[in-house]
Amino acid sequence: MKGGVFTSRTSTILTAVCGISLLAGFILAVFQDRIEPTSSHGADSFSRSAIGHRGFRLLLEEMGIPAIASRHDSAMKAGFKGILVVAEPDLTTHRGQRVELFRKMPLKAYTMLVVLPKRRGYPHPVKPSWLGYVEPVARENTDLILETMGLDARLVMGGDPETLVWGEGGVNLSPDVEQLQLLASDDLEPVIAGDKGMLLGYLYDRDENNPFSFVDIYVLSDPDLLANHGLGRGSNAALAVEIIEYVQEMPGLVVIDETLHGHHASVSSFGSFFRFPLVFVTLQIGMLTLVLL
Repeated sequence: MKGGVFTSRTSTILTAVCGISLLAGFILAVFQDRIEPTSSHGADSFSRSAIGHRGFRLLLEEMGIPAIASRHDSAMKAGFKGILVVAEPDLTTHRGQRVELFRKMPLKAYTMLVVLPKRRGYPHPVKPSWLGYVEPVARENTDLILETMGLDARLVMGGDPETLVWGEGGVNLSPDVEQLQLLASDDLEPVIAGDKGMLLGYLYDRDENNPFSFVDIYVLSDPDLLANHGLGRGSNAALAVEIIEYVQEMPGLVVIDETLHGHHASVSSFGSFFRFPLVFVTLQIGMLTLVLL
């Protein structure tokens, strides 16, 4: 640099570095749904823990079914052709906000698969990204999910997997699940069911006061089919894919909602420019300003 002016070589290098950095920041911003948090121990599709659903998301991708974990506006992304998967949502945390968010999802998504919770995980005291221990999920959360959906239903524990059959000529694959959790309800049409209850049901009731009743809503009673610890057992993986293909009337994106697990990330607010990954764009603009000054 001579006389306070950059040489042409230095200017070229600075321009190239800044350009590559801005391009990288733009790519991160566009594909932030595929960028995972650094740690998760819960029942979500980022989690590698036993109760997590990351394996399910990767399984769909390997089977050629496009799937993403969504941290904002999940229902809008699913739209008319896609499937919105709301797996084991936690509505008791920030109850009012999450219940309202869940209630509005059918207004934008045409097809939804709601997976009821079964367990709650707690982090390891030393390594927070690891699962420390699990306990049965509080019935309050399940009841709140069913109430929000306008379903009169009850859980049935310890069902016999061997007695479950598909309706409408589906593939008869039996789940390999300990303490199978089924759902008994007159509001749901059985899709996979036995004498004690349903593993998969379809909401056929039409109530003008219930937004869930005017779109295609399916309810899966036991999440162990999708959990990392359950996918490798018996025919669980094949059954999980079969369920998605059954629910999916036409080829489209499978959007796995993570906002109801607390992984919400806004893309429109000013504060999003100070969170990963848009924070890189903010830093790059700052560095460019310093260079110019």
